[in-house]
Amino acid sequence: MAANVEFWRCINELKIQLQSMNRIEGIQKLNEETDDEDIVKPKTLSRDEVITKLEEVILTLVQDISQDKPPSLKYNCRNSWKNTRFNSAVGIEMIDNINKTEHRFDSAASIGKFAATLRIMAFCYRLLQQDTCATKRDIYYSDVPFFGNQSVVDAIIDNLACMLKVPRYCLHVQRRCGLTLTPD
Repeated sequence: MAANVEFWRCINELKIQLQSMNRIEGIQKLNEETDDEDIVKPKTLSRDEVITKLEEVILTLVQDISQDKPPSLKYNCRNSWKNTRFNSAVGIEMIDNINKTEHRFDSAASIGKFAATLRIMAFCYRLLQQDTCATKRDIYYSDVPFFGNQSVVDAIIDNLACMLKVPRYCLHVQRRCGLTLTPD
């Protein structure tokens, strides 16, 4: 119990020191300088709009191949604090186009993720065309040897939603499948 009290006393002292050096206000100003236009705001899109976005990604890959460029998939890196800011009204927000993750077809290190992402994109595309839903687990069990483990599918679904800037349920991937598609 004494260690817990000591911990909070130290935190309080650190807060007082930071306030005296105007560090907290400086950090808040930095956060406020980021335009709201730069904030990623996932939008709920219709089934047809999500299909169109997926087709645009595939079209870009095909164009890269036709121009003898190695195809790649890019999206905001969800694991980088550089891509975030704290907004006291809503919490942590993602800033667009700061730090990107790229999976390239010509890179031995990322070709597996590139292939798995394409596989899941195709799965979601089918779900959207057929107006059905699936869970991340359903996708994993569609080809266990290919994906290796559930966390691979989970991360790719989240990255795909991040790439398209839509909530996961817009990809027709839900926690559990029922008769209606609603945010979970």
